[in-house]
Amino acid sequence: MSSNAIIKMCLVLIWVIFLNCIDIGEAQEVQNKNSLRGKVLLLVNTNNLLRGKQYVYYVDLSNTKLKKLKVRHSGNIRSIQWLSDGQNFIYNYSYLKDKKKWQSLTWKTLKADLKGDIKEDLSFEGHNISLSPDGENIVYLNSESLGEVTMNLDKFDKITEEDKKEVEEIKKRFEVAGLYDMLQHVYIYNLQESRSKKILNNKDRNLRFEIISWHPDCERVMVDVYAKGNSKALETKWLNINTGETSRIKNEYEHGVFSPNREFVVFLDKDGEISILNREKLEITKTGKKGYRNNFCWTKDSKYIIFVEFEGIKGHKLVIAPRISMINVDGTNYKTLVDIPGVEISDLSLWQP
Repeated sequence: MSSNAIIKMCLVLIWVIFLNCIDIGEAQEVQNKNSLRGKVLLLVNTNNLLRGKQYVYYVDLSNTKLKKLKVRHSGNIRSIQWLSDGQNFIYNYSYLKDKKKWQSLTWKTLKADLKGDIKEDLSFEGHNISLSPDGENIVYLNSESLGEVTMNLDKFDKITEEDKKEVEEIKKRFEVAGLYDMLQHVYIYNLQESRSKKILNNKDRNLRFEIISWHPDCERVMVDVYAKGNSKALETKWLNINTGETSRIKNEYEHGVFSPNREFVVFLDKDGEISILNREKLEITKTGKKGYRNNFCWTKDSKYIIFVEFEGIKGHKLVIAPRISMINVDGTNYKTLVDIPGVEISDLSLWQP
């Protein structure tokens, strides 16, 4: 046997011994830690309907440290979402074009960096924005006015004493300004082309929509359809962004957020409990935790879900937990990631490298 052959055999033997010495448990622990790398954007609200304040934070998951960004507007902020670079994000904010007219309320979408500085005002008006998983398109809602109508304010009469002053002020604003009847449509905005187009042309003034989530194929979005004045959805549909065609979703467990590997869907069941569907086995795991809307984020490896909890209703107010939490895809190992006492967290967005 040649000296080269002997050397090769020794190298192979050393490699086998090395592999047998690896601690599999330690490797798994490192993998779990890596899956929690990334940053979470949080939209934080103080609990006051008219005079409350909003702040945007981000949390580094490697050390769970909070950083407050200097994002501040006189109107409401909604729908904060990371862009794919992990250095910038987009969000909705509202303002009045005419400060004397409540019906002139308008929603704009801005791009900001991690300092909170505004980098770009995107060239469309609309709300309920939702960024596609590939970061290329934004789906949003916008409305066209059909004329002035009055609003039935009876539903504001059944309120707690602590809410009375705030609701009376809202009544005055509506009575002075009036409301406009609207046709609500669904649009898509391409970030690279800076161009919008209508993808769902609604002709029924009694219908309203809510964009729920994207399918991982980036070709469909989930949309809830409501009758005007009704808080319960009539139906849920997939909307094809290329053709505008819709197809009805019949199962409650499809009304949620798909994991990146498409194997799971996290959703709220009819009792508001966070549940996880294994799409291949058609098995549903209940977590025992209440959720708020579809405020879920999947980690890239589809092993963990980060979410905002719903604590219940006090009087006529929804109580959202002042923390973000995490749970395994099998419903185990629940833990709190960040706790911010005295506030509510209305939106969150996860970015991972």
